[in-house]
Amino acid sequence: MGNDRPRGGNDQMSHELREAARRLRERMLSVPPLSGPFPDFDVSKSPNVPGPLFADWLSYALDDGVPACHVAMLGTADAYGRPSARAIEITAVDLRRRRVVFSSDVGSRKGRDLAVNPYASLTWFWPRHGRQIRATGPVGLLGDGDRRADFRGLGEPGRAAAFTGRMSHPMAPGEDYDAARERAAHRIEDDPDAVPETYAVYVVHIDETEFFQGAPDHAHVRLRYHMVNDVWRHGLLWP
Repeated sequence: MGNDRPRGGNDQMSHELREAARRLRERMLSVPPLSGPFPDFDVSKSPNVPGPLFADWLSYALDDGVPACHVAMLGTADAYGRPSARAIEITAVDLRRRRVVFSSDVGSRKGRDLAVNPYASLTWFWPRHGRQIRATGPVGLLGDGDRRADFRGLGEPGRAAAFTGRMSHPMAPGEDYDAARERAAHRIEDDPDAVPETYAVYVVHIDETEFFQGAPDHAHVRLRYHMVNDVWRHGLLWP
């Protein structure tokens, strides 16, 4: 008897959710993911190492005014293998030593992930060009001197955000982020050389990367580089 409750409301909600999902799917499928025209990618002219090709593609995006083209999607996983991803700003690329650099807080979710599983993926995607670069590798930390120099190179908003701390942690009711930012700004004014103890500069040591050139007819070109005994090997992948 206790379960004899009207189901009309739940049935109506389920119907509305199904209809919303159907309409959303129709709208998604109506938009071509890769419409072109796109730049040419002559694989026969590809270098034996990926650095020059990465520089060429990124420079092309910068020259073409692609918004935030240096921003990459960073993927990490925790100790149980549960993945998470977020867009981050890449602050430096060392083409010779195959290193990509970004900064964060060691207490953030990505920082906690990397502390127990120091391996990451990076993905750049430029829809205007139909291009994607995927890179993976082990992750390390720069030393204290580089960490401090990197932090001091940030703009004031970035330094203030770093000094608020508690990145990725839950915000309790009544906590005031604006007040925390104001306190951080005052601290920077009082001590311009201060650096948060939790600020870290991470380095991804790339050991595999893939260059994806999309095509409207799905005849995509995929060129993969990977390290074998400290030597780059490269070859095509099926689309």
